[in-house]
Amino acid sequence: MLDTIYKTVQALVNKEQLGYIKPMDFNLYVNNGCNKIYNKAFVDLKSNVRKMNWHLDGRNLADYSEFLKQMIEHYTEDGYTLTITDGFATPPSDMEFILDIYNGTTPIEKMDSSDYKLIQRNNYVAPTECSPVFTKIGSKIAVSPITITTAKLSYLRKPKTAKWTYEEVDGKPMYDPTKNDFQDVDIPYSLKDDLITLIYEMASKTLRETAQQQLVNQDQQQEVQQQNNQ
Repeated sequence: MLDTIYKTVQALVNKEQLGYIKPMDFNLYVNNGCNKIYNKAFVDLKSNVRKMNWHLDGRNLADYSEFLKQMIEHYTEDGYTLTITDGFATPPSDMEFILDIYNGTTPIEKMDSSDYKLIQRNNYVAPTECSPVFTKIGSKIAVSPITITTAKLSYLRKPKTAKWTYEEVDGKPMYDPTKNDFQDVDIPYSLKDDLITLIYEMASKTLRETAQQQLVNQDQQQEVQQQNNQ
């Protein structure tokens, strides 16, 4: 999908005679666009769940809230093994939000960090392996009781960083997905057009500003030359 998006945006830019998008710039635009779509999905879901509660949402294929949920579930990772040492575990580097943590078949309850700290000091409601708890403290996941040494994590990951890779042929970049660092765009296919629009908006704005700056520089150079000739 990434090369299709690249060709489409280049065609749109060329149609407007704005110039050419460099591969490095395209990769920046595509990842910026993916992050915008990812973050917007959570805002839209909250808004549409409210509509659903008011019975203003559609049904079946017209159920936009369900569509947004499935779009977000595109980024779900399940069954990651957490290694817990002295009550703390390091989550995967691509984790954005924790969904569930299980100790075997026992769910570990999520708590706010302030409540988690309070419960550690209360001997009457101390967590047990039958009723464990966890919270997020900084970059670590804290799990109690500390007798739990492994757990299974389900989480929402960040979008993968897309990279359009190429090989220089006669001074021109030619698409080459066989490169080791190639990464296709990480969005559901149904959002391809939205991403193209975002990339085109960012690219066209930058190219127009660059063209305007070049005109300003040319005018300044001409003024300097005229002054030198006087």
